[in-house]
Amino acid sequence: MRVTQDGHVACRSASRQPVADGLSGCGRGAPVSGRPTFGLLVDWLEDEYQNEVLAGVEDAAVRLGVNLLVFAGGVVESEDRGAAQRNFAFDLAGPHNVAGLVVMAGAIGNRLGAEQLSVYCQKYRPLSMCSVGVQLDGMPCVLTDNRRGMHDLIVHLLQVHGYRRIAFIRGPRANTEAEGRYRVYCEVLSEYGIPHDPELVTDGDFHLGSGVAAIRTLLDERRVQFDAVAAAADTMALGALDALTSRGVRVPYDVAVVGFDDIEAARFASPTLTSVRQPLRDQGAYALQTVLAQSRGESVEMSAVLRAQLSVRQSCGCPARVALPLLQHDWAPSEESLLTTLDQRRSAIVRDMSRAMRSLSGSLEVGWGERLLDALGAELRREPEGVFGSTLDELVTTVAVLGGNVNAWQGAISALRRHALACSASDSDAVARSEELWHQARVAVGGIAERAQAQHRLEAAGFTRVLRHADGQLSSATTPDVLGRVIAAEMPRLRIPSCHVALFVGGRASRTEAQLCAAYRASGLPEGVAVGDRFDALRLAPPGLEAEASARRCTRVVQPLFGDEGPLGFAVLELGPHDGAISEQIRDQINRSLNVARVVRQTIDRAIRHDAATTLRSGQELAAAMGASPGVVAQTASAPGLRVAAASIPVRAADYHDVLPVADGCWLGVGEVSLPDLVSGELAAMLRGAVAGVVTYRQGVAPCQVVRTLNAVVFEHLRARLPPETSARLTLVHCDPTGRMVYAGAYEDIIVCRAADGQCTRLRTPGTRIGAVRDIDRVTSDTHCQLDEGDLVVLFTHGAIAATSEDGEQYGLDRLCSQVERTRLLPVAQVRDQLIASLDRFQARWDQDVSVIVARHGVADATVAIDVVPDGR
Repeated sequence: MRVTQDGHVACRSASRQPVADGLSGCGRGAPVSGRPTFGLLVDWLEDEYQNEVLAGVEDAAVRLGVNLLVFAGGVVESEDRGAAQRNFAFDLAGPHNVAGLVVMAGAIGNRLGAEQLSVYCQKYRPLSMCSVGVQLDGMPCVLTDNRRGMHDLIVHLLQVHGYRRIAFIRGPRANTEAEGRYRVYCEVLSEYGIPHDPELVTDGDFHLGSGVAAIRTLLDERRVQFDAVAAAADTMALGALDALTSRGVRVPYDVAVVGFDDIEAARFASPTLTSVRQPLRDQGAYALQTVLAQSRGESVEMSAVLRAQLSVRQSCGCPARVALPLLQHDWAPSEESLLTTLDQRRSAIVRDMSRAMRSLSGSLEVGWGERLLDALGAELRREPEGVFGSTLDELVTTVAVLGGNVNAWQGAISALRRHALACSASDSDAVARSEELWHQARVAVGGIAERAQAQHRLEAAGFTRVLRHADGQLSSATTPDVLGRVIAAEMPRLRIPSCHVALFVGGRASRTEAQLCAAYRASGLPEGVAVGDRFDALRLAPPGLEAEASARRCTRVVQPLFGDEGPLGFAVLELGPHDGAISEQIRDQINRSLNVARVVRQTIDRAIRHDAATTLRSGQELAAAMGASPGVVAQTASAPGLRVAAASIPVRAADYHDVLPVADGCWLGVGEVSLPDLVSGELAAMLRGAVAGVVTYRQGVAPCQVVRTLNAVVFEHLRARLPPETSARLTLVHCDPTGRMVYAGAYEDIIVCRAADGQCTRLRTPGTRIGAVRDIDRVTSDTHCQLDEGDLVVLFTHGAIAATSEDGEQYGLDRLCSQVERTRLLPVAQVRDQLIASLDRFQARWDQDVSVIVARHGVADATVAIDVVPDGR
């Protein structure tokens, strides 16, 4: 096995594999007629490594005119439950929907290892396959020269910088690539006479967090000294860089950090990360070409290796500079003119420029090098003047629009200039003219790069807002109808051409039949396709959608949907201009929506069968038994930065109140339902369970999103069977440990008694009723308030201020605020009890529900001795 000098494919030609199966597939349910479709097995698409390989596969698919199905099924048999839950997506791939498979073995096989993964992949036979990153038995593969790349990296640290204590972050031990890089690290240290120190080696998993954990292990647990950190992947190196920086360790001045892969984030890190560039796009493209050749019955090479190249940047201690291509040719001065010299060296110049631009192979037009050379010749002849600059501007701008690394053009310009320097010094006018052109070219590239980065930041910020909006909308999609409407509204904003969601029929254990839950096509759904259609799950779509996708060139991602109880179904999203990471975010949103919907449905069922009636009966019996002195259902709770006490007097069981401590603070809620008797009790119980389900399952959700979800739940599930005037009013509040309070929903004012002056502030709660109309998005938003240490927050239901005395006077908000101010220094439980006692003394009888929540931020809730002034009753 060898590597070509120019970094392209070198193959082991002694073994070839003839494959007889064609494009039509075989076995149960061959693919529909039309454009052939090939598959890619990948763990997920969150990281840049996987997306770069996907980009290469997609480049080849576009060039070859075939379709692509990407199955994002996690790590096979991973110990991480979340990664393993995705595995059923791989069971959906096979001859029934693809004509061949590219297997990202280095990603999905981190747990199994090469031998067991080879056995696992046998279930896809007789499909043609090609492995990326790991050599599997009986399957063609495309690899990177890991040995050469890691060798150059470690030698650079030793020879150029003189580092001797080099720590190493390994990848998964079952991963062949990761272990090969680690072995090279050990071998190079041995070559230089440096003893191997196991204390300098930590385990990793190719993710950012394991790089952070590695620094914690080295510094906090082992307390070892080191002057450099090398990681088997850039993601871990970036995690290590962040961890060191957060501790005040300066990179590279105190510790150098280097990685492997040369992902885009490495080029934009601070400092920029020295790494080894893998030709990931080339790997993906070569793998698909190999699979296609097999499917046509052609013989293919069993092994191909692509060169890895050291990319030196700042994180190792080198000064920032533009990476220049290594040119290998005769530099003897030419006696010819510059134009003649450029013409004679034409093929060498194009080759060297192409090498400098290899990372942009998917963003460049065919023949770009010859076109730029022709423009240079015309410019030197002034036929016409300015053509070189305009041609360069067009080519560079095209790369910028496609999201490529514009600065790579500096390397191409350097290659062109170095060839021009070989001409005769006697052609001084042309040399001077060309030097002016090189200067202008560098300025132009720098300007386009700067504008591209600014545009990228603006687009990223805008897209983040779109994603945030989509997240809020999907969080409210608790029925198939709502989910379908949200998908139809949000997918165009996310620039997703098509998307559909299907759920398994017949329980999670049976995954042979699926039902269309929601579907969107930019051009409209094909005739005869409707939500609710059932189809063979292995087809991934009803026949009409399947035929429509097969008829045109597209790349779709199959994303698994699952919950705590197992597989739910899958979403199929067509890739637009963004990479596959967007499909992961949409999958997460849809997955959360489906699981929240499941929790809500269970809550409603319980409320209808039992909870509401029990709550109502208990409240009525309690009120009747206690007469004018009702029993108080009280509770206290603690959360980070907050101490809470609540009480409820359930006369009609129509109040809603909640105290829900969560990992990032505490949720408080109060409200009421508009109708008495069982309907109110049912709805209040349902709201309580739904809020608990949403905030528990979706950590970090905003109050306005929860309110919107509740509105969708009430409107879609209960609107048809409740009286038209039935609705609910409520306010939801989230307090975090820093005192940041966020609230949404329309109900009574929130009282905040400030510790600084002992005065109460009343916070309005704008919004609308729950369940009255379908869409409340435009009138539902979050409001923010900052609590200071010792501030007291009081929430209450309407019954507290509507309590009526024998003379017909209402208790009112002013009296409530005065009572809070008088008792503000007491522990929250005593403040609560004093409020209840004050209400009891004031009113003639308890004839409506009352709920009170008292919370204090930021201080220990110790008892303070004060005299409580009676309120006059």
